[in-house]
Formats: sequence, structure tokens, C-alpha cells
Amino acid sequence: MKFCFYFFLFFFGIQTFLFSQVYRDDYIEPISDPSAEGQRFFVEDLLDIAGYVPEGIQIYQTLPNKARVFRVKLDSVTGGFIFVRWDKVKKENYIANNKISGCLFQSKCS
Repeated sequence: MKFCFYFFLFFFGIQTFLFSQVYRDDYIEPISDPSAEGQRFFVEDLLDIAGYVPEGIQIYQTLPNKARVFRVKLDSVTGGFIFVRWDKVKKENYIANNKISGCLFQSKCS
């Protein structure tokens, strides 16, 4: 009985080792990626952390020095713009919405 148990453990362990795949988690840090896709992922990640589920995120305007304005559509009524800039010294993305307006996620400010 003991032999069957050890044989089962050995057989199961060999099969698991031979047929398993190595899982790599290549996490791209969106804060340190100045590309358009990296900044889009940065905006998506910030909205996810804030609890928003956007319907769509698109580049509204591309500016010099790796800065972009993203149009965010939260639902059919609400949406707005997010201004993402690249800091050369810190080598990270940051939100600079004070450059366009005081309203963060609203198209119409009251």
C-alpha cells in the first residue's frame, strides 16, 4: 500500500513537471513607458484604480515631448480629457490636467 502511494506521488510529480508550462508574468509598468500604448495603459490603470470602467480611451491629440491628450468615454453621457506628460528627469508619466482645465473627467465644467 505504501509503495502504491509513493508510486502515485512520483508518477503525478513527473507528469506535472513534464507537461507544465513555465508561467512568466511580464508586467509592464505603465508609469515608466513613454510610448503611446504605454501612456494609454497608464490612463487605463489609473481609471481602474479610481473605480471607473471606461467604454473607450483614444488619443485626442499628440503633443511634443511625449505628451498626449486622451479622450475618455465613461458612458454615453459622461466623459472628458486626461492630459499625460512625460517627465524626463524622473522618467515617468504624470497627469497634468491643470494645463487644460480644472475638471478631471467632465466634458462640461460648471
